This record gives sequence, C-alpha cells and structure tokens, in this order.
Amino acid sequence: MIRAEVEGGALLLRRLQMLPDALGADVLEHAAHEGAEPIRMAASRLAPRRRGRLARHIAAVTVERTRRKCTVAVGPERRVFYGLFSELGTIHQPAQPWLRPGFDLAKRRAVRAAEKDLRLRLLLRVGRGL
Repeated sequence: MIRAEVEGGALLLRRLQMLPDALGADVLEHAAHEGAEPIRMAASRLAPRRRGRLARHIAAVTVERTRRKCTVAVGPERRVFYGLFSELGTIHQPAQPWLRPGFDLAKRRAVRAAEKDLRLRLLLRVGRGL
C-alpha cells in the first residue's frame, strides 16, 4: 500500500473544529477518498494484465479515521494479494512496478481532488469565508 498525507493549514483546521466530531470525520474521510481515486485509477491502468483481475480489484480503503486525520490506503484487495509480488518482484520474477508509478502520475490530481472536495463540504456545512 502507498500512503500519502495531505495536511491543511491553520484556517482549515479551525473550520474542521467547528464541525461536530462525527461530521468532521465524515468530511475528512470523503475528501480522502476523493483524493485517493485518481491514484487508484492510475494504478489500475498501469497494473499488469494477464487476465485483468488485478486491475479490477485495486481499492482505496480507510485505515485510520479521527476527527483531524483520515488515512486511506490504495492497493490490491486481498483476493489479488499477488499484485504486490508484481509491484515489488520476487526471487523468481523481476519487479513490474505499477502502484508507485500510478501514485507518481496522479499525486497532484489527488491533492487537488481532496482539497476541492474538502473546501466544498466545509463551505456547505460551515458557511462562506474559507
């Protein structure tokens, strides 16, 4: 799994603190998943395709969620665990990276998507002025 953290500024944190605990966590989680989607899609496009199963089973999953932080991991689902073997290689097969290059290709789009979603949801819930 590849992890990336995007931290907001002081104003953004103050806005989040204005939200009730559960609502603030929901807003962060949704924005984190919006940010993970471009990475998931890029990794899926780059995944090796013997039968195409790996490419169809790359997911973004919440691994940690608090009021101030949400961590979403992108990678192969358990049923296609072998996808990491192609990413990292084994003693029998050389590495064919697809997850890290997918992250590298989509990281800027991911940050913009998460930021856009977070701003929109905060404006809708807290009001103008962000």
